[in-house]
Amino acid sequence: MSTHAVRIGITAHLEMAGSGDDAHLHYVVSAPYVKAVRKVGALAVSLPVVEPDDAEALLDMVDALVITGGCDVEPVRFLDQGRYLHGEYAGRI
Repeated sequence: MSTHAVRIGITAHLEMAGSGDDAHLHYVVSAPYVKAVRKVGALAVSLPVVEPDDAEALLDMVDALVITGGCDVEPVRFLDQGRYLHGEYAGRI
């Protein structure tokens, strides 16, 4: 029986690297997310942006998911009742 570390998927974002004719889009995961996942003994898996039909197969490859993003997403969109404050309201508790 094979055992493996918990695999935690981290959503990547697209970022342009290079310029002019050498410019390419890359899928990027910020290093602090990877470091945090490794700190708890898990394996960080970068998850690229995929077509909706491919999402289920990609998510089947991981045990947990970190959805990255900015403070521009309202917590209620993820069924959070607003317990956590983000963006301009962070730190005002």
